[in-house]
Amino acid sequence: MIRDDERTTAQGLFNYARSFWQSAVALERSNLKEVTHPNAPITMLLCQAIELYLKAFLRLKEGKVEGVGYLRRRYKAIAKDARKKGLPLCDHDLRVVKFLAATNAFLRPRRTETGNEKALSPERISETCANLDSLVARALVEAGHTVMEPLDAASIRTQPIARS
Repeated sequence: MIRDDERTTAQGLFNYARSFWQSAVALERSNLKEVTHPNAPITMLLCQAIELYLKAFLRLKEGKVEGVGYLRRRYKAIAKDARKKGLPLCDHDLRVVKFLAATNAFLRPRRTETGNEKALSPERISETCANLDSLVARALVEAGHTVMEPLDAASIRTQPIARS
């Protein structure tokens, strides 16, 4: 029987994160005008991508899956652990993660609440995904993994934020 540590790799988590991020970008580009809440599924995909990018980094650094599973959708805790283990998150990314945690952004679109709500634009969340993609890809390559360029990289609007 295959153990979770053998089945859930940093590379696999990264690939899933990238798939969620790029799917969100493609959905955003489709410009769904007939839908009443087009950002809801995009936000869910982006939140899932952020969680998986952070977990991919932690999996790479911890070498096992056990320490990563308990962090399910606890964005601030995952980001804090990743920073402790060397992921250089910029201020923008930390603000996005803090906002997602404070507003429970992943679960919010699944509820049928009405009225005004605080939200970040998909573009701002996608910028964090782009940054995480770049940072985690670099860490994977440094650890000896092969990482392909993002699909359709030239047409993805958001680019990683310049580091100071």
